[in-house]
Parts: sequence; C-alpha cells; structure tokens
Amino acid sequence: MSTVTVKPGRVTVPALCVACGAPAWQPTNAADAKVARLDASGSARYGNKVFTEKMSFALCRDCAAARVRSTKGESYPGDWLPGSLGLVGMAFLVAFFVRVVVFEQGSSEWSGLTFAFFSVFFIGVVSAVSFDWLLRRRDKQADPPNEEDRRRVQDDRHRLALIGQAVRISPQVGPGGAGGEVVGVGLTFNDETFARAFTAANPGARSAVVALPVSEAGPRSGGSVQARSFVLKGEARMMIANVVIERPREVVWAFFTEPANWERWWGGAVEAAEWREGGEVQWALGGSSPITVFTPCESVRLEGAWMDTTFVFESEGTGRTAVRIEEGSPKGGASFKDGGAAPRAVEVRLGEA
Repeated sequence: MSTVTVKPGRVTVPALCVACGAPAWQPTNAADAKVARLDASGSARYGNKVFTEKMSFALCRDCAAARVRSTKGESYPGDWLPGSLGLVGMAFLVAFFVRVVVFEQGSSEWSGLTFAFFSVFFIGVVSAVSFDWLLRRRDKQADPPNEEDRRRVQDDRHRLALIGQAVRISPQVGPGGAGGEVVGVGLTFNDETFARAFTAANPGARSAVVALPVSEAGPRSGGSVQARSFVLKGEARMMIANVVIERPREVVWAFFTEPANWERWWGGAVEAAEWREGGEVQWALGGSSPITVFTPCESVRLEGAWMDTTFVFESEGTGRTAVRIEEGSPKGGASFKDGGAAPRAVEVRLGEA
C-alpha cells in the first residue's frame, strides 16, 4: 500500500489494472469500456462546504470479468421462474399498500380483496424462494462443480477483494476562493506495481519515505518504520500521516495498546487505558481522552479537548502493517500559533529523506 499526493486537475493514469497491476483491458465498444473502468471518489469537508474529487482507473480483462460475474450472479436452467414469481409477488404487495392507504384508511379490518392481495404477495415470495432453492439444487446435482469451477470462484473472490481495496481518494482542502479549494489529492493504492507506475507517470506526485529505527518508534528493535506520506490539510492544518511498520498487525497492535510504550513513540505518557468503545485513556500529566471508536486490530479514535486523533491499522503483505494517523482540525478555540511551521518542517525533512 502506497500513498501519493498530486495536484488537482489532470493526471496521467497508467495503462495498468489498478487492482492487480496487470496490463489494462483495452475494449473496443462502449459496453465493455464501462465494465473495464473503476470509478473512485473521495470527499472532504472545509467549513460548511464539502469537496469531492473523482477519478477513473482501468481494470484488466480478468478483474473486469470477475466483477461482471458477481453482478449477474449464478445462472441455472429455469432461473426465470423464481424471478417471475418474485415480480408477481412484489406487484401484489404494491397493490396491497394502495388498497390499505387509499381505500381502507382508518378501517380496523381488511376487506376480502385486500386480504387476497396480501395472500398472493406472500405465496409469490415463498414460491420464488422455494423454486430458487430447488432449481439450484437440481442443477448442482446434474452438473456438480469441478475443480476448474471452484478455482474460478476463488479467483473471482480474490479479484473482487482487490477491486474493493484498490484505491482510496482523500481531497486536501485549503483556504482560497469563496470558501476553500482543493489544493491536493491524496491517492492510496493497494497494488505496489500500479503505485510505482502512477508515480512515474506523474512527476509532480509526492511520495515521501523515511526509515526510522524501531527501537525508537516501533514494536521491537531490528526492523524499520517507513512514513510514506505526511500532509497538511486545510487552514486548520489537519495532519495526516501514513506509516508502514515492518511487523505483523497483531504485533503492532499489541505494542500500541500497551500504555508503557506511549511515551516512547507518542511523546505523552499514558497512566492507564481501557481499550474499548466508551473507555478512556488516562494521561500521566492529568486528564483523559474518551475512546469514541474502537475496533480491535483495526481502528481507534481518541477524543481530545483540542483535537481528535484517529489511528487505522491495515495489514500490508506478509509481516507489514500500514498505520494511518489523522489529527483533526483544532477545536475549542485552539489554533497553531506558528501557522503550522513545525509540521511543515517535519514534512520538508520527510520529503528530503
């Protein structure tokens, strides 16, 4: 997983599949072109305005075919019958509601016609489900799936998972115009091959990398931590850091949830912590931060008096963990007195590393 930042506007998208990095499919007709395209979008709020950035990426023939098969579903002989029964049932459901709302409003009992409409709806839906189960079972008995079919199903599931995690778009909004403007677009790609090709095709893209000893900032000595991006968003200087740690997610999570470790990497000592939604982190210098979001090994949000901080953990390959840290806009009258100079200095050091 890699994150790059580009300027808003026209970017060059490489002719590779954004999901798996294979050569992109180049269809010759409009229908196939729509199937071979993955549309992605992301939004960010600045003041009272919401800014949305949209981009389109290509898929390879195999990933596009897997998506088409998942949309159409599994077909079998006679599959028209359950569908027809279901449509009939839904039509009588609409007729039933019309009767109740228009003709029998305020009545304590249904008329015979209204009861008949509901009965046909119920029988139609039950028949559709029953015939669907029976016809699927008969089809599997007549033509049981072979090893090739099972491999195709597994491959489709794998490709659909890659498509779902292929790209994440994060608009970066700053002051300008009548109410802010998009000053950058953060793109997080799950496939490293596509990420490298995208960075090469867009010379202006930023992807800072810095290595730090784990003994100072990570789970245990002997590994490394890579800060893949560090960006400032908006007039309030919201900070986002994407970090890759050379340790499995379970190890990173165990290190993160140990209060004794916080002073080493966060800078603020933790006296105690109750790791659950609704729990609290008790700071050694006094005060506490409620935990408003908590999913073990996945995400934590701490609500602070001056800003909220969110930590997101994702496995990246074998034995690596991507950590995303977001510090929200200052609240309660807080502000950055240096105008964000200190975070900018860190960003410059990361960019020069």
